[in-house]
Amino acid sequence: MADETKTQAVAKTESRLSLAETMAHNYGMEAAPFLQALKQVVFPPLDRKNQPPTDAHVIAYLSVCHQYGLNPFISQLWPFPLRDGGFKPIPSVDGFIFVKNTHSAFDGEEYKEIYDEKGNLLAGEMTIWRKDRSRPFVHREWLSEVRRDTEPWKMVHRMLE
Repeated sequence: MADETKTQAVAKTESRLSLAETMAHNYGMEAAPFLQALKQVVFPPLDRKNQPPTDAHVIAYLSVCHQYGLNPFISQLWPFPLRDGGFKPIPSVDGFIFVKNTHSAFDGEEYKEIYDEKGNLLAGEMTIWRKDRSRPFVHREWLSEVRRDTEPWKMVHRMLE
């Protein structure tokens, strides 16, 4: 009886696809070339400690893609190199737009920028309505707290939004 139960458990485990196999299958690929393509095309070649992405980094990135239905090849999620090494999945504006527009409870949004009396940009404020909430969610980001001296921040309005 114990051997039969063990055989059934092994068969059940072997019939399940791994995350890499599942995602690769969605793109008509085998897992190994799919992971290699992600490392070569999507990930930066090195993190901030000059280490290449590992399979673990790619799997962590893929788990976020899989959870939210994001396409790893069209910049909906960025593998952002971390100061202490490794990569962190960060959604792009396109990723946020995709997730909110495909969510059944999404019911609209409004973005506005806040300026001081001299016309200097101070903050961006997003209001999001959901069908399952009685009040909108309002979030404000202060430019002085989030702006960085990096290439993407040359597009201040887009980055703040």
